[in-house]
Amino acid sequence: MRFGSTPSDVRLRPLWQRILFALAGSILILLGVVMLFTPGPGIAVLLIGVPLFVCVHPKLERRARAWADRMRQKLRARFGKRNAER
Repeated sequence: MRFGSTPSDVRLRPLWQRILFALAGSILILLGVVMLFTPGPGIAVLLIGVPLFVCVHPKLERRARAWADRMRQKLRARFGKRNAER
């Protein structure tokens, strides 16, 4: 499931896929945090792990979507509509 899908799509995904995404997201988040303090691409791993974890939980997905909308509005206010969509 991609990040932009609707929260109702979460329940349509089979249980094994939801468990797999939650597990993979959790592991990537933990590895990303460890790599922030050790050599490695910690931020990149976190940027992959967080959407995987969030897309399985409807409540977290709604919060992430609201945060992304607020950031998009701030970018549009600061740089104009054209630059915020890039």
